Amino acid sequence: MKSFAMVDGNLALAPAARTSAFQVIEGRLDASEHIPAPAPRRAEPDRLHIFIAAALIAVSLIGMIGVFQAQQAQFDAALAHADRLEIVVESGDTLWSIAEDHHIDGVDTQQTVDIIRSWNDLSVISLQPGDTIVVPA
Repeated sequence: MKSFAMVDGNLALAPAARTSAFQVIEGRLDASEHIPAPAPRRAEPDRLHIFIAAALIAVSLIGMIGVFQAQQAQFDAALAHADRLEIVVESGDTLWSIAEDHHIDGVDTQQTVDIIRSWNDLSVISLQPGDTIVVPA
């Protein structure tokens, strides 16, 4: 089938050859036609990256456990081997201030407070003036 297009000017009488935008060959697009690419797939982490991440997490956890065990061992040693002294609580004294005054080498103030509470079976933190408690010497 021939078709003609309307053209202005001196070529108005010349037949214009038009080609179709695509050709159907055996029910498929011609190879020259553009076929859209499939949507890109999300990249999935490969097994090596997963293994490395798991190994790093495991090493971090082991390191943290080691630190906690070392702190607990230091606390237990201080608890078992510290010399003890009996004192009378004065007005204004707190467990924190007493722990700072009776410091144990290698143990922080919070751990010293915990030791004093443990030695004296203190379930409450408040002290009353006149109470007698055992503290590190």
